[in-house]
Amino acid sequence: MSFIKTNREIVEASKKSIEDTILDGAKKKLHKINIISALNNKKQIFNKVFNWCFKESKKILYIINTDIEEVKILGLINKIFINSIEGENDIAYTGKVNICTHSRALYLNEKFDFIIYDEINSRPIYSNESINKLMEYLCNNYGTMISYSTEPIFHNELILYNLRKDKQVPIAEPRIMVTRVNIEEEIPMSVYEYLEWSINTNKKVLIYTPDDEKTHKVYNYLSNIDHKLTKNIFKDITGDSDKKELSKFLLAEYGILVTNNYNENYYGVHPLNIMIFFADNDNFNYKDLVYISSKINRRSMAEREEVIFLCNSETEDMDRCKNILRELNKRAWEEGVLKL
Repeated sequence: MSFIKTNREIVEASKKSIEDTILDGAKKKLHKINIISALNNKKQIFNKVFNWCFKESKKILYIINTDIEEVKILGLINKIFINSIEGENDIAYTGKVNICTHSRALYLNEKFDFIIYDEINSRPIYSNESINKLMEYLCNNYGTMISYSTEPIFHNELILYNLRKDKQVPIAEPRIMVTRVNIEEEIPMSVYEYLEWSINTNKKVLIYTPDDEKTHKVYNYLSNIDHKLTKNIFKDITGDSDKKELSKFLLAEYGILVTNNYNENYYGVHPLNIMIFFADNDNFNYKDLVYISSKINRRSMAEREEVIFLCNSETEDMDRCKNILRELNKRAWEEGVLKL
């Protein structure tokens, strides 16, 4: 069942599927539509509106910040309908879903009748203001723009919820641990005990840091504490082509990986706890925190996988991240998607 939010009021939509609701919006020439979802929702919801756009000879643009080949692998769109716009000389076609990244879209000269900006199936990188401005620039006056994100990009516009029906357990909402300890030099005893508990219960732990330097410092500190914690402590640095440490972590029964590489996926790792050290660092905005938190892929409530933000002070970005994930869980409960 779809839900629509307009003028800050929520009213139950018709019994139509979200695909039909999107199609109706395009036919009625709604200019802006928000679709809200948890990250990594691969359910196809745009095929009906794509087919209608093809029949009406409308030009479509699909913006996603991942490798175009990844879009084909994910099966988000039928491969036959895809036209990749990557090089400077690539052009957009009618009768195709023209796909490109945000950075490539900045240099497009065409105007489009139907635009989707997908932040759900790739790492969110750009601000809502940048996304809004880009779509406004590229869209025809009577065209339709859709933001597909964890939160509304367009204010006071139509909102639809596309909840993940394959996920019947709540999204992990982060827990915040505030400490006065200088995390670059040591860790609080509570964190040590948490890591020890994770290892003793055969859980793997991902520790995210904001940059290379802090990754090295945290890794060196944990490696030199003692061997009572674990010998299975590894690190993975952004841009490092040597993935031996990462492979060892993935193959180990339990262990700790310290990394600043946010782009790696760990959906096959269970059970898994995630800690974000220096969560109050300016390098972590709320979209980064939502993205990293969503790497927890709970299979059941019994696994009790969780996310912890370790910081010296709580920030607005942390609060915003928590509110976004809490709202998604609230919607899922209200629609009966989640099960205890």
